[in-house]
Amino acid sequence: MNRRLYLRFVAPAKSDKGRLLDSATEATLVVYESDGTWVSSVIARGQLEIIRPEELTEEEIINFGKAQKPRFDMWQEQLSELDIQLIRIEPTKLTGRRLPVEMGQIGSTSE
Repeated sequence: MNRRLYLRFVAPAKSDKGRLLDSATEATLVVYESDGTWVSSVIARGQLEIIRPEELTEEEIINFGKAQKPRFDMWQEQLSELDIQLIRIEPTKLTGRRLPVEMGQIGSTSE
């Protein structure tokens, strides 16, 4: 499989959540969206890799700029108190499903 997923991981510095990132051997990422008629989801499993900003390629920087981002971030902590990591997952398994919002016909895909 020649696909890579990138995400931004944000947690309070020295938090349990951040320590899990350091010890994770495999991760599962689930994303979904709905257009009101269908709900689509994708499940990706693979190894997490922390990317240092200086290791980003020009292509990765361009793609991060095009990425869909939240419209706002809400944290109790100040930005300076947060640990922000860029993560890459190269999926070893990628599956998906598409379900009608009104549980009529069910279609499913898998790769």
